[in-house]
Amino acid sequence: VLAVGVFCLKIANYADPAVLRPSVISHAVAVAAHNTVSAIENIAVLNHCPGGLDKHDVDGGYMCVTESGAGPYMDIYGSYPLVGKGRETIYSSTDQGSPAAAAALLHNQVDLPRYGPVHIPSVPTWSENPYSAPYWRLEFYSLRPTLNLLYAYRTTGNVAYAERLLRLDSSFIAAESRSRWAWADPHAVALRSMALVDTWWKLRQDHQLPESTSTAILRELEKTGRFLADPNHYNAGDDDLSATEAAALYELAVAFPTLPNAPHWLSLAKDRLRWQLALAIDPDGQLIDNSPYYDFSVLDEYWQIYEYSIAQGYPISADYGAKLQSMLNFASYILQPNTQIPLLGASVEEKINDYGVYAAMAGTNPEFRYVLTHGAQGSPPPRTSISFPASALTIMRSGWGSGAGFG
Repeated sequence: VLAVGVFCLKIANYADPAVLRPSVISHAVAVAAHNTVSAIENIAVLNHCPGGLDKHDVDGGYMCVTESGAGPYMDIYGSYPLVGKGRETIYSSTDQGSPAAAAALLHNQVDLPRYGPVHIPSVPTWSENPYSAPYWRLEFYSLRPTLNLLYAYRTTGNVAYAERLLRLDSSFIAAESRSRWAWADPHAVALRSMALVDTWWKLRQDHQLPESTSTAILRELEKTGRFLADPNHYNAGDDDLSATEAAALYELAVAFPTLPNAPHWLSLAKDRLRWQLALAIDPDGQLIDNSPYYDFSVLDEYWQIYEYSIAQGYPISADYGAKLQSMLNFASYILQPNTQIPLLGASVEEKINDYGVYAAMAGTNPEFRYVLTHGAQGSPPPRTSISFPASALTIMRSGWGSGAGFG
């Protein structure tokens, strides 16, 4: 017992304190329990399909499909593995949500960041624009509010959330061709693609996605892919937007490799991501916009794209990881001693913490880890003062501290 107790205490020293919060632990336990029960429930020999449906054994379980069904969308529905194993989420934010916002949506209330609640019809018209504000439209027409429903369903198992989610998605698909805003913003379209991809995989895994709805979503995603592939809908001059637009096209091709245009989308998305890294990041590892705030924003996105590409077996380029390490080198020096982003260029006040994506980055770079942990872990960067010639920036320090005196 003593040995086990000491072992647990040692393990706790290495754990990220943020993951030990009761809410985080309860969420992790709920998801693990849900996945375990789902795996047992999906053993093919223990299940049968309703009349008129044929049971197809798939990797990880089974699917009930129309006996006379044919076509690429039905083939995808009836043959893909039951569980996406990460191919459905390139950005971690897609798998996050607010239970309170999900509950509000059940009562036709939309809660979006920066704005007051808005009541919508049970079946939206998809012409809603209550604040005449681009950011409200970005959130609403990217279907990001529906991700709250997906999150609530995944964590509670309450099918009312899944049913409401599918009604909203289906109403959008039925109305988008008449909507003024559905295709007005390529960034919203990219985020919407990510939401629909995640919804398809997660609800199909739990047999909450009817085949007819699957066909409608896949048809919408194919239309979305053609839209994002069009160079007129690619914000090449905006590093933050272009990263998400390329990532959405890349994820779509990886998540549904047998869609007719998927090989072209994959090649095009890789080209765009390689082009962005080559032209948007200078030899010092800094974004050419000279904005440390956007340095970290873009680094966050590029890192998640990189991890996704490695995990799914579709690497983007041989030097992608090395380029990110050069960005981490710049990031290690540019942060102020309190890990706040300096107010240079178009920057806002924000601190970078040893949590989430940044903790994952620090796990590959001991100097960045030293900076994020205020000297508690990792190795101090080799220089106190450094000049970045391509960026025309010089950073000078008296030294690298540790502990309470780090700042």
